[in-house]
Amino acid sequence: MKTRLGMVYVVLAMLISCTDELKENDGALFAVSSEIELQKEKPTAENSLYEGDLYRFYLNGEIETTDLEIAALQKLLDSGKDEADTKEKLQKAFAYRAGLKVELGKIQDVFIGVKPPRPPCPKPRRCDFDFDFGIAPGGAENLDIVIRDSKGTAYGGTTGGLGEILQPKGGSIVFKSFNLKKFKGNGTVAVKYTDSAGKTREYEFNYNPE
Repeated sequence: MKTRLGMVYVVLAMLISCTDELKENDGALFAVSSEIELQKEKPTAENSLYEGDLYRFYLNGEIETTDLEIAALQKLLDSGKDEADTKEKLQKAFAYRAGLKVELGKIQDVFIGVKPPRPPCPKPRRCDFDFDFGIAPGGAENLDIVIRDSKGTAYGGTTGGLGEILQPKGGSIVFKSFNLKKFKGNGTVAVKYTDSAGKTREYEFNYNPE
């Protein structure tokens, strides 16, 4: 009988000890749970806006505009008007287009999980910019994206500090939170990006969110 009572006391002591330990670590348990929830909110292929896609879109738009300029200058040259001045402008236009194509070839694609980030602006040029994060290749020093309406009022873009995370397929990406208020009418997208070598590029283009 004494042996059985002794066992009961031991079990009760263990239960009380475990209960006290859970109470002491209660905050830690909730902290871990919160951390797990926060980890769900991170860049993915579906919720991220890749700066390289924005730059690619901008460059293709510049190439289209330059092609139109080249065609107009070639037509003017063929007519024999202002031949010397037109030749100089045509050479500059060809050189500018060549430079744009070189820049296109430098864009580094990033992959999050299996799929790459979706293009931001399929033709016709409509963008809802329904993203949670702006991202760039790992090691980048800066990423600022600002969305403005036709009057110049800022309606959103990247916010907060720059974070960096490792990717399952190797390498890493840097990211900032992205927030945008809904608005109607035409707007502009202004981007400032500094790569890991400290080289900065700034560009801007128009878009229609409707």
